[in-house]
Amino acid sequence: HMDFGESFLDNALAFDRIPPADRVYNVGMTDQSVLRQLRNSSKKRLANSEDFQKMEKQIVRVIERKNRKTITLNEKSLGAQRKLESAQLKALFPDEVKKDKDAKKEKNKELFPKGFYNDEILHITTQYISLLKQAKVVRAN
Repeated sequence: HMDFGESFLDNALAFDRIPPADRVYNVGMTDQSVLRQLRNSSKKRLANSEDFQKMEKQIVRVIERKNRKTITLNEKSLGAQRKLESAQLKALFPDEVKKDKDAKKEKNKELFPKGFYNDEILHITTQYISLLKQAKVVRAN
């Protein structure tokens, strides 16, 4: 939640976008109705997912914390505040916090670990492949 990166340095370059490459497979060629269908299906799954709702609450808390204009300089108060925030995070995601600790101990981490976020990636990918098989994905120019 802390502001790190080039954009927070005194002499950072202004934000810019690189235009899409020409003649690269499927860049900008996926039909917008297919993308809309994938987005809508994902939004419905996220709205019904308890884990994603918890994540949304955590994101709101991080944004609120980031937008604070003041912070206590009292070490005890700051420590208590951080403990409270940590406890809130553990309450939201007790299994995920444990997995993170266990994963840090492991030398051979899973490449694509099980979890609600990666499950959603698989749902989107599976649906896209299904649409691709139906040949309703790429539009002709």
